[in-house]
Amino acid sequence: MTHETHATRSMLWLWTGEVAADGQAIASSAPGRKVPCGRLAGLAKNFPAIMHMRLYGMNANGKVYTMDAALGLNK
Repeated sequence: MTHETHATRSMLWLWTGEVAADGQAIASSAPGRKVPCGRLAGLAKNFPAIMHMRLYGMNANGKVYTMDAALGLNK
């Protein structure tokens, strides 16, 4: 988000992360912009691993934004 508007002041966020090789996944919804890093610690059992993370954001007007990323996890 580049600047705050009336619609973006009350964003709702949904973070999902998945490590397919280990069959592990999490989902976390949050009103703020912080990633639930504490819950990511036990997501992978075998390292190095690739995690697919998705972020969904919905503003006050109901417009949904999405972002996908592949992240490398090292112990």
